[in-house]
Amino acid sequence: MNFDKVKYALGFTCNGALLASAELYARAGVKIITSSATSGDVPDIGRNIYRLFPADQGSIQVLYPYIARRHKRVGVISEDDAYAQLLKKHFDLANEAAEKPLELVTDDFSYQETDFRALLLKLKGKEIDAIFINAATDGTFTRAVKQMRQMNFSPHIYGVYVPVSDASIGELGSRLDGAIAATLPDMVTIAGKNALGKRLIDAYVAEFGAIKSPWPVVPFTMEAFRLFHSSLSGGKAIKDLVKTPEFMKDSLIGPYTFSKHGAAEGIRFVLRQVKGGKAVDLAD
Repeated sequence: MNFDKVKYALGFTCNGALLASAELYARAGVKIITSSATSGDVPDIGRNIYRLFPADQGSIQVLYPYIARRHKRVGVISEDDAYAQLLKKHFDLANEAAEKPLELVTDDFSYQETDFRALLLKLKGKEIDAIFINAATDGTFTRAVKQMRQMNFSPHIYGVYVPVSDASIGELGSRLDGAIAATLPDMVTIAGKNALGKRLIDAYVAEFGAIKSPWPVVPFTMEAFRLFHSSLSGGKAIKDLVKTPEFMKDSLIGPYTFSKHGAAEGIRFVLRQVKGGKAVDLAD
């Protein structure tokens, strides 16, 4: 990779792409703001690499305690990609650290998997009362739930992001009622609370249609661009800019700062539940 004429980089869609190239960007002195990729549980990946999107494992810090207070035997099926395996790792770590660990029945599946019946039969035979479907896409998640319902298998459903996405709810309808997910707050609504955010979101929807992704990449990308533009046009360092009330009042994702390693702080995961075909905030 040649960085001779590169000073700034914006984007990075996944953790793998960021982690694979972070050292090269850092050595070249390129300033980066990511709008969806994080560094997972690798805190320090180089100077001037700002990860605006909260690290995925933060979802488990919210999800695991909720499950542990309500269940004893839980099935965990995880897609074999880096994102889902990171979540699985931190779910296992949370269980190991618990005073009263859950009894976990775990298995992995390929990202190409279309038939989940063998996995689900195994879990049904173990008489689990809850399942964490650790899928990386809506399509994978909805296939697993459809096959589960066809088998008259109805444990409580948990996940991260995808159970409460518009795509999953639209595909599954009432079959998804009661499902719970750790996810980020409704960032599209948060973005629309100020004039700039409302104008940008309205323009996006007019051009591309409703935002259906379970990951709020659109408002985060808009905020990443706003952050870069404000820093460059105002001549203020990114880490200092986010500490100013004048900049933060127009934030499209709510208040945040960066850690000394460039990870976003202040944006916390929440629990949401599907009720009557809609995702609603869950009051614990």
